[in-house]
Amino acid sequence: DTEKNLPALILCPTSLLENWAREAEKFVPTLKTLVITGSDRRKLWENALFHDICICSYSIIKRDVEHVRDLQFKYLILDEAQHIKNPSTGNSQTCKSIEAVHKLVLTGTPLENSPEDLWSIFDFLHQGMFGSLNSFRRKYIAQTASPDAIRDLSSQIAPFILRRKKADVYKEIPPKIEQTLYCEMDDSQRKVYDAFLAEGRRKCEILKSGSHELSKFEILSSLLRLRQVCCHPDLIPGTLRPDADTPVRSAKMELLKELLLETIDSGHKVLLFSQFTSMLDLLAQRLDEAGVSHFTLQGSTPKPVRAELVRRFNGGEASVFLISLRAGGTGLNLTAADIVIHYDPWWNVAAQNQATDRAYRIGQKNPVQVYKLIAQDTIEEKIVELQQAKQSLADTVTGSAD
Repeated sequence: DTEKNLPALILCPTSLLENWAREAEKFVPTLKTLVITGSDRRKLWENALFHDICICSYSIIKRDVEHVRDLQFKYLILDEAQHIKNPSTGNSQTCKSIEAVHKLVLTGTPLENSPEDLWSIFDFLHQGMFGSLNSFRRKYIAQTASPDAIRDLSSQIAPFILRRKKADVYKEIPPKIEQTLYCEMDDSQRKVYDAFLAEGRRKCEILKSGSHELSKFEILSSLLRLRQVCCHPDLIPGTLRPDADTPVRSAKMELLKELLLETIDSGHKVLLFSQFTSMLDLLAQRLDEAGVSHFTLQGSTPKPVRAELVRRFNGGEASVFLISLRAGGTGLNLTAADIVIHYDPWWNVAAQNQATDRAYRIGQKNPVQVYKLIAQDTIEEKIVELQQAKQSLADTVTGSAD
């Protein structure tokens, strides 16, 4: 039986390569494991068939398609499978081109934005199950899609989903308490916000009129500016601000200071997430001024440094861990922290939840308090509404709704 001699291929984000290697060594030490990384990978792929488990990242597999084109695997396993949610991306197309007898996907967020995410994942697992993408869109995504259609989709995917909650596998996991804290801008910050809001509305009107003077990217830029003002006006270059020469306070920064004083004085350790690396830099500066020990992790942080920072934080060397939302959404075990603060909301609630799970995971012994900071009467409240709608859709489709 040639199938018995075929290796398994596990694809995952780069940050999880070492995690998978350590888990393989821990749970299946008798199996030969090969991590495919580095610059000279041709020889590694040539030796793949002499191993039981091969582990590779999504970023590398896209560049190594020619090396795996003639290989076959017994299992092809995608970890964090939302990486193939967009069927037109290189990740998705590469994964679907790899030959394997059995295919599995692992993800805590099978539906991040719309049911189309599921079409791409199931097209990898069972090609043709839902027909063409266009027909799927018409039935399940178009404005005419009915609640009955969504329930029909849920019933079709249910037999293929094995869903385990933390409480199912770790009965002793402590509670997680989530709280949204609102802050109100003072007059100076509101003036900056209203100026950018008016400019954004003007651009929308120009775009609606059919003028080619503006692109949709400029509208996205306006939305970005509004979100930055909510975090701190200092994130926006002075040349773009209407009050370039006037210092403006941030209501959210003041709220955060108060919150951190309470939590750190009580001996808690904090994970503080923001999607803006410039905001992390500003927060680090403020923590330095206040004499609060902290570490920072961004996408540019090298893997060895990343692992060392995690070890030191869990060892008690800092009170606050500043983390980029994108860089810290997966592959981190930070159970030393029992406070999670999301400084700004992201469009995708699944990404925020995954970030929270850096602390709220197996091994956590204390109740975890999650704070979400929101600037009142701003675009951030609209983002929260969008998050809730996406979460409701995801719960309905995956059968998680009560």
